[in-house]
Amino acid sequence: MKLKIIAALLSAVFALALRLLAAGALPLDYDEPTYLNGAQAYAHAMRTGNWAALREDASPEHPQLMKLYFGAAALVVPEAPPVLILPNVAAPPELLRVVRMAAAVGGVAHVATLALVDPLAGLLLAVHSGHAKYTSLVMLEALPGLTALLCLAAWRRSRGRWGSWLAVSAVMLGLTAAGKYLYCVVAIAIVIDALLELPRTSLRAAVGRLTPLLPWGIAALAVFFAASPYLWSDPIVRLRDSVLFHAQNASAVERVVNTEKFVWWQPLGWIGAAVARNDAALPLRLDALIAVGAAAGIPALWKRRRVYALWLAFGLVFLLIYPNKWPQYALIVSTPLCMAASEALRWLGRAVWRASRPAVLRLSRGVAAALVCGAAAGFGVAQLADDPYNADPAFREATRLAQARMAPDEMALAIFADPAARAAVLEPGWRSWNAVPAAALGARNGMLSYDGAAALLNRAAGRHGVWLLTYQRTFGDPAETVDMLLQRQSAVNGPSEVHEFPRGYALVHYRFGAGYEPLPTPAPRTEFDIDPTVGAAGSLRSEGCAQLRTTPVGVEGGTLEVTCFWRSVPYETLPWDTRVRLALRDSAGRTVAQGEPLIARSGFPWFHYEDEITGVYLLTLPPGTAPGRYELRMQPASDGVEQGPAVRVAVQLGQ
Repeated sequence: MKLKIIAALLSAVFALALRLLAAGALPLDYDEPTYLNGAQAYAHAMRTGNWAALREDASPEHPQLMKLYFGAAALVVPEAPPVLILPNVAAPPELLRVVRMAAAVGGVAHVATLALVDPLAGLLLAVHSGHAKYTSLVMLEALPGLTALLCLAAWRRSRGRWGSWLAVSAVMLGLTAAGKYLYCVVAIAIVIDALLELPRTSLRAAVGRLTPLLPWGIAALAVFFAASPYLWSDPIVRLRDSVLFHAQNASAVERVVNTEKFVWWQPLGWIGAAVARNDAALPLRLDALIAVGAAAGIPALWKRRRVYALWLAFGLVFLLIYPNKWPQYALIVSTPLCMAASEALRWLGRAVWRASRPAVLRLSRGVAAALVCGAAAGFGVAQLADDPYNADPAFREATRLAQARMAPDEMALAIFADPAARAAVLEPGWRSWNAVPAAALGARNGMLSYDGAAALLNRAAGRHGVWLLTYQRTFGDPAETVDMLLQRQSAVNGPSEVHEFPRGYALVHYRFGAGYEPLPTPAPRTEFDIDPTVGAAGSLRSEGCAQLRTTPVGVEGGTLEVTCFWRSVPYETLPWDTRVRLALRDSAGRTVAQGEPLIARSGFPWFHYEDEITGVYLLTLPPGTAPGRYELRMQPASDGVEQGPAVRVAVQLGQ
């Protein structure tokens, strides 16, 4: 027992170090604003004694326990007016730090508890990058993972008989349900394990063994309601609405996400490869090895701790059939996954220790099964690690089309958003894509900056065409800036052809009238003036503009192209449909041309305030426009409401 305690302490220290590093370095995740806003509201209610506010929940689709926990943690932060936090609005640093710390404490407690059950499994969970990430963010994963483990561990100690250990198991199951519904898959494993343990001597004996499950379930349900104040005022209706939300959301996700973004086996990708690619935040990448080890260890886990193997099996089945494929959901099997991997490591250690004994060379059925499972998982992980898209039929189809249609003077670029912007290059005659170094992308939160997009496109210098393959051409599309910059060079001022594929893949062909002109990096910033008649109020500030090439003009007019850079004001909300009113004026103040494009296209709503918003604006000039110096006036606005200062910049038309 002393060795287990020492192992638990060491695993906890290691886990804490990794999670503190991740908590301090990871950017704001998409779901964090929801729970941070809730934490502020609950903390304020606790400070003021407004206990009725604890019976309300702004995000009732998930249970309330973790949100109350975050609210209690936020009490450490000095009282301040609440700030509405959105994906494009940074959280107050102290609030984010404290609440992330609280989440990390839950994740470390999960690791330490697993180490008491299985020291090697606890160490594997400590270094698992998926667990490290999602228990370092303001997410709902930390405590349900811990209580689900305690529920199962207490069940095993109870041996299915009513008593103090089974009561503890029921309490932990109720807290698991109050933390996050998905983790209740552990209850399915317990029930199936109980059925497999039924005596076959008589019906009475079988009923006697199943009887303790009834008070166990009732007690768990009671604890769930007790830990969910939101349900107290109207338990039936509110619980129904919460559960039905997931059914309706799953249906919507099946149409929008599962068909346009993720394939049905996507959870295997989340399990078999690190979900995050931020080296500074998550330096250890052992998820693939843990997954291979888990596959090899399943036979041994079934033999020694069958209920954990059932947890892993039913968890995987649920992840594969549930339409919602978000990466954090894979954590519902993190505990049994690490336990299975620990069984494989123990077997390997014994084999190495006894390598001189001839008996080791004789393969038992269990060893043969372990080798087959490990080899199969290793092959699958290798495919995903090389590039998870290669296993996607839609991606392969798009790649084949690009290879077949690409001219010798063209090239192809692939840009993905899951979860950070990545890119790859395909040359004529190449059989596969070659990854582009991430440093060239210069992205945060999956979005390409102007400089990152320009550096990527400059690889096409001198080419007469580019095939752009994108994935997730919806909100958060990192290819948006690339798409805009390609249009500036295209002979037809836009793509010559577009091919759509399942799950949001699109192959867009741009053909140029001349060799691609490299873009300056970093972009030259034109000096600008603030229009004093409007002022500098609003949610935006200007970072300057760049006229990337002199606009030729003549009898047929021309097209003015200007790239502008904006930055959101911290804690200010910027409407997604913000447009920029463009007015080109000559030296006499007459308006020559005008337009009102979106400030940025599809990816715009998810910019963090510290990231630049890049807008590429093309303004058609009327025939007969004279060359010379002009002034371009720009005013961001949404539904008539000004969102930033009116900016004036000088532009040059003609030579």
